[in-house]
Amino acid sequence: MQFLDAWTETVSVRGKRTTGTAEVWFAIVEPGWHGTLPARAKRIDAPTNMVWLIGRIQTNSASDYDYVHSIQKSDLLMPLSEYPDGPRIRLIDRVSRLGRPELPPMQVAHLSTAQFSRIFAALLRRESAAS
Repeated sequence: MQFLDAWTETVSVRGKRTTGTAEVWFAIVEPGWHGTLPARAKRIDAPTNMVWLIGRIQTNSASDYDYVHSIQKSDLLMPLSEYPDGPRIRLIDRVSRLGRPELPPMQVAHLSTAQFSRIFAALLRRESAAS
């Protein structure tokens, strides 16, 4: 799992070499966050309020696909307020619930110049303040 900030700088890379292959819970915290994390959550400090997460799972042949799919289906993403007993929504289901069936590049392509500029300016202000 590669965690990147709003500027696409890698914040952390977690995987077989860094955390092993056992189940691990991570807490991605925004700049300036103060609080107590659950004992088993490993903290990742994000330098921006927006974070990208890119997950990659190695396969060696088609015979690995069923196992890889089971791993993908077990990935969860939730607000800290829901951890550990809140709704356990799989990452893939949470993304599909956003109500945006199009991929991000297509969403951007459908924006007018004014819409794009407003969104871009708002994100720049928000992330510049966090940096």
